[in-house]
Amino acid sequence: MLVKLGIKLVRFLLKRNLSLEESVVISQFLLSKIGGFPFTDVIEYDEEGILIVGGKKMTMETAKVLRESARQALRNKALELVREHTAFAAISFGVHKAETPAQMFFARAGLWLIAQEKKTLEDLAQINSDNNLE
Repeated sequence: MLVKLGIKLVRFLLKRNLSLEESVVISQFLLSKIGGFPFTDVIEYDEEGILIVGGKKMTMETAKVLRESARQALRNKALELVREHTAFAAISFGVHKAETPAQMFFARAGLWLIAQEKKTLEDLAQINSDNNLE
């Protein structure tokens, strides 16, 4: 019964003219409850430097596996090619095809995502961007 009431409340709220802030709060709440998107950090370190993934502390063995997997991903030539192609597609879209500011921001978000992926892999691999993987 409470579920049906909740659904009716959400439908009622969605029919109203909500502010952007109200819409964001409702969307985040709903998506977090159904597991649609993570709204908290997935990868963290505690005060002792222990890796935490999805709220669970990783064992040394699991952390080593993640570190090596991240290093392999950074060395992966196919993944590097895909990143370069994606960056080109984002720049091409943003510069040549975008007709609105929102489309330009969308293209920039693609570039941001590539940079975040590389930084996160470097963090997991325990290297900085100046170090060599070999």
